[in-house]
Amino acid sequence: MEWTQVSKTEKDAIEVRAKSVFERYFELENVLGIDEKPEYFNCNKVIKNADQAEEAAKALRSRWDLGYDPIPDVVEMLEDKGYKVIEVDAPEGFDGLKATINGEPGIVLNKNKSADFDIVRKRFTALHELAHHALLFPGEMKERDKENLCHAFASAVLYPEEMAKKDLHKERFHFYEKELVILKERWGISISAIFSRARQLGIINNYVYRKFNIGFKQRGYHLPGKEPGRFFSREVPTRMERLVFLGLAKEVLTINEAAYFAGISFWNLHKQMNKLV
Repeated sequence: MEWTQVSKTEKDAIEVRAKSVFERYFELENVLGIDEKPEYFNCNKVIKNADQAEEAAKALRSRWDLGYDPIPDVVEMLEDKGYKVIEVDAPEGFDGLKATINGEPGIVLNKNKSADFDIVRKRFTALHELAHHALLFPGEMKERDKENLCHAFASAVLYPEEMAKKDLHKERFHFYEKELVILKERWGISISAIFSRARQLGIINNYVYRKFNIGFKQRGYHLPGKEPGRFFSREVPTRMERLVFLGLAKEVLTINEAAYFAGISFWNLHKQMNKLV
């Protein structure tokens, strides 16, 4: 994540909020005696170019047995693998952040980006921040180049090379909006990212890519909520909340303690406590 879109004051506030949530997260796990073995992905090869980022994405899909299928919920997948994913209130300019807490990898997402039109962006951001955890880069590499390789990795995880080449085909003269909407709604990747992926894989050349971007902006599709198509997925971290209710169910936590860990008021938590058994 680059901080160019948020001020120094906003950056500091985001980091303070994130630190507070992570501290409660670890404390909650300690109280409940949670000791689950994570399945982190780490690429031991130094990533210098987009082809190597592509190979790293293939290695992740292989190691996590994802095959060539679309990922229904990226955030849920990362939580299942042991990553601590949290959300914080943040301004529009913030998408996500890599965090390391007590030696463990964490991912911070913007809580205010849960609308339908932000779902594909949120999925991409989560995988982009995963890339910052998982990939090794040359020490002399510029930050902008690292960001681009994290983009390439995230796109390749979302939309595998074999399927992208099968769907998009190289020998063609046009791309139609309806076709791209169908692909977006199947794979959970934005139309703009599909075109970046097509260029990366050599399906289209730089001229076609520039022409696409011009038309994309002329239609206003680059603006929030204006790109056509919707991918339906929650993309909301739930593990910490589930642990709070587990603590209540085991009677390890009082309601006040549970409200503290959940980061909400006693009364808000009480409204959610609809016990079935």
